[in-house]
Amino acid sequence: MSISSSGLAKGKTIGVATVSAKSGSVSGTGALTVSPAVLTSIGVVAALQAMPLGTRQQLNAIGTYTDGSTGDLTASAAWSSESADIVSISPSGLAAANKLGSATVSASFTGISGSAALAVSSATLASISISPANPTMPLGSSRQLAATGLYTDGSTHDVTQSVTWNVDNPAIANVSGTGVATAQQVGATGVESSLGDVVGSVTLTVQPLAAIGYFTQTTLDADAAIRITNTGSTGQNLCAMVYVFDQDQQMAECCGCLISPDGLRTFSLQKDFLSNPLTGTSPVAGSVMIVPADPSSNPSCNAASITPWGLAVAWTTHLQNAQTNQPATTEEPLSFTPLSSTLSSALQAQCNFVQQLGSGHGICGCGTGD
Repeated sequence: MSISSSGLAKGKTIGVATVSAKSGSVSGTGALTVSPAVLTSIGVVAALQAMPLGTRQQLNAIGTYTDGSTGDLTASAAWSSESADIVSISPSGLAAANKLGSATVSASFTGISGSAALAVSSATLASISISPANPTMPLGSSRQLAATGLYTDGSTHDVTQSVTWNVDNPAIANVSGTGVATAQQVGATGVESSLGDVVGSVTLTVQPLAAIGYFTQTTLDADAAIRITNTGSTGQNLCAMVYVFDQDQQMAECCGCLISPDGLRTFSLQKDFLSNPLTGTSPVAGSVMIVPADPSSNPSCNAASITPWGLAVAWTTHLQNAQTNQPATTEEPLSFTPLSSTLSSALQAQCNFVQQLGSGHGICGCGTGD
């Protein structure tokens, strides 16, 4: 303990000290006890003075003592709110914004109290989800994406027209300002929708396409021509990987044929697809599947190795006998079907089997054209 010349005593450490006073020849003594510091005030600390509706935040109660020290009283204090319907407070000091308005929250300990005024503002956007989640789209197709905003009060709203849409790789797909995605090239790309600093994202996968057509062919039927053109969507050559199946869905022939951008290749059903079957017996019915593929890693267009890529259009031209016994030329486009990885693997495995065991049989022809 220290004491000034004017008699002002200051406790420095806990304990008992004897204090003396003297005037002339007269003196006196007394004992003073220094007790532990006591709490003088409590401050309530909040990270946010204005809480969005539906949010929560942890408040802290900080006590200040007679010796100038401070201590955390958050867990020891008794918490209360004057308007619990607006801001409620848990026994541990966790505040919840329940309704628009303002409220005073207090913390008390050993008869000492402190308070803070909190306001509850409108709910804010917490997250964005995009649907469908991680979509897969066939090449050349379009699809509407939707963005849904989840707000701090638990409500959801359609924000498709309000968000900004971004695509990591626009060469694979693009997304319009209204959320319409268009698949342009085989591959995968990230797609994001953002509103302010809140971002939602998915991975969009563009699936390759295969063209498929069906045939019946007897020795009495007129020959049919299958034509395929490289649309030039990639600006590069394509391999047209051809797979011919018989009526039992067994692969009879396979081959790969190079097609230049905007090029046209014409196949004869009888001569190119049915004349060299693996079994030696030409099928009388079946199907033809054509897969556009990337020739950069497969310049020989080996149909037992596919990297699906690009877009090609195929159609058939054939002659039929009309009722007047006069030939009539008809055309019919081959239909498109998505090429899954499972189907792609199966085509490659079966074609490899044909190549290994056919001894030259089972290899189709590439017709004419470039």
